[in-house]
Amino acid sequence: MLSRRLLEELLILAVKRVVNVSEKNSSVEIQEEESKIKEKDEDEFSLSTMFGVALIGAATSATLYYIYTQLSKETKASLKDIVIGSVTKKLVSLTCEEKNSK
Repeated sequence: MLSRRLLEELLILAVKRVVNVSEKNSSVEIQEEESKIKEKDEDEFSLSTMFGVALIGAATSATLYYIYTQLSKETKASLKDIVIGSVTKKLVSLTCEEKNSK
């Protein structure tokens, strides 16, 4: 079984990676990527592909939840602060972009 400290470090690294990726993409870049995806053929989204993606997502979510439940209260509070801070920063940047574009 993995040690508690290793699980904490893995979860913190995963959260930081997700936060960094989301902060690098502005809403304009995200919209451009979505339009490129829409231009591609619809055949890429077959039933087996969708099922595979859903299965991977469910397994990842269950694993991260298990790791999260094993963390100490201090680490949970630290992760909560990281996530809330990044979401707040992203919301502020999005609202400022919308005001500047009008």
